[in-house]
Amino acid sequence: MKTVKFNYVIHVIMSKNYRIFDGTQNLSMKNLFKIILSSALVILLFGFTKSNSSNDASADTSSCTIYPEIGINNLALLKSTFDDVLAQYGEGIVSKKRYGGTDITSRYKAKTIEYPSLGIVFHCEKSNSNEWTLYFIELNENCLCKTEDGNGIGSTYSDLTKEFGEIDYGKGSSIAGKTTEVSMWFKQKISISFIQDGWAEKAEFKTNRITMYGFTGW
Repeated sequence: MKTVKFNYVIHVIMSKNYRIFDGTQNLSMKNLFKIILSSALVILLFGFTKSNSSNDASADTSSCTIYPEIGINNLALLKSTFDDVLAQYGEGIVSKKRYGGTDITSRYKAKTIEYPSLGIVFHCEKSNSNEWTLYFIELNENCLCKTEDGNGIGSTYSDLTKEFGEIDYGKGSSIAGKTTEVSMWFKQKISISFIQDGWAEKAEFKTNRITMYGFTGW
């Protein structure tokens, strides 16, 4: 990519030079040297800035760790807030929803922030303290997050049993469609499910989604 940019800039410079030579003015070697040197500095600066941005993006995804009884990275279900998510991941796609009965005063609000390129969606609900508390995390096929033993998107049932032992395995269906889920519940009021869309036997199971819940009603 840097070579293409460099060639493009040199082409523009040379095109301008041609126009100058075609006119009444002549371009001295000294002025030509100044143009080339200035352009080179701009190219180097541009390349350095782009490289830093790319490295930052890859670091955000490759360093992501799933802690099945807690959350991901330093974000803990039922403890971390919407502001904590923003502090770690920056701006994302935000949406708000209402749930509950027909009486608007009985409803509680939920706020979602999505990071499509990272394959992560965070769901927060408004707590009694009026804070947006993290209660649900979704990881999809774009997500590179792994457990400390390396399980994540793409893990098989066999992979999961090596880390967690024998696990609850089940098939279900809903309006959204059929799923096969390998799920665990923890005393910390946290659950994690490794999901394959569609029904599959244990030998065929392969994770393409992961969900983590914090249950406030236990």
